[in-house]
Amino acid sequence: MAGSGADWLRHPLVAGALLAATLSWGGASRTTAAVSITGGPAGRPGTPPQTTAPPPPANFDWDALDKVPWKTYLGDFERAAETNRTCLGAPDSERCQDLKRLMTHDVTEAQVRSTIAAINPIGTALTNIWTRTFAAARMTYVAPELKYYGWTAPLFGTPTMPPLSCLRTPDNAFYCPETHDVYLDVVFLARLQKVVADSNGTSGGYASMTVVAHEVGHAVDRQLGLTDPTTIAGRYRGEMLADCFAGAVLGDVVRRKAGGSQAVLLIQSIEPLGEGQVAMFLLGGRQMADAIHEDGQMRANFLTWGFRKGFGECQAVQARRNP
Repeated sequence: MAGSGADWLRHPLVAGALLAATLSWGGASRTTAAVSITGGPAGRPGTPPQTTAPPPPANFDWDALDKVPWKTYLGDFERAAETNRTCLGAPDSERCQDLKRLMTHDVTEAQVRSTIAAINPIGTALTNIWTRTFAAARMTYVAPELKYYGWTAPLFGTPTMPPLSCLRTPDNAFYCPETHDVYLDVVFLARLQKVVADSNGTSGGYASMTVVAHEVGHAVDRQLGLTDPTTIAGRYRGEMLADCFAGAVLGDVVRRKAGGSQAVLLIQSIEPLGEGQVAMFLLGGRQMADAIHEDGQMRANFLTWGFRKGFGECQAVQARRNP
């Protein structure tokens, strides 16, 4: 049953997650580390945490996910020739459709394979994080299965089409509550990773993790009944919560890598948080796409709030539009 109002803040997961903030990381006290971890850029204890994302630069390309450069068609003659040969001979074949999708998304088969290869470790990491968080509240986490679609080349298992009862759109990722599975269009994820890498000057790997963590966040929401999926307001809060959970996951990964060192934490935070913010800018766009998904700046804010504040404070983000 979905909760409402202050019930979210009293949920046992919240208390458990906040309690977990006082537990140790590798023998070091987490209570002290939590104060400095949420410090400002200089890492000084007591400095107000950065809980909102910086605005994108004035020349930020909001349409980069949809804009395919001309070099896709004019510069990559080898791929274009293979696509033409295949599609002239068998225009309705799966191979033809795969090659055309790769061309229109400006990604290679190698990039899609790399994205798929990264999904399983991401899923394992998310399962470990949420299992620990649930355990702190004396609850059992049931991890959703990660499945991919949008590309038919046989590798790493067989692509699985979502059931008819769930959303079935290309260039998307979503949680299907009927099957408790997360479905990922891997060509879309490869495109997002490439665009974020080009925009941010980094690897782009955390962009994919952000998307997967967001969808797994919906699964967590459903397990706990935190929001009401039958109303527009409840679905809106669910999207905010999933964005915040994605940021909290990135923050958890970074903190564990830092091992309690504030200097290492500040350095390690740059790429994951930066890529997560750019991914949210791109996915959200300049303005709200519908009644439940915020614009890119707001989604980046929710992610940053989760990154800086942690899982327990993600409940509070639903009470305010701008964290």
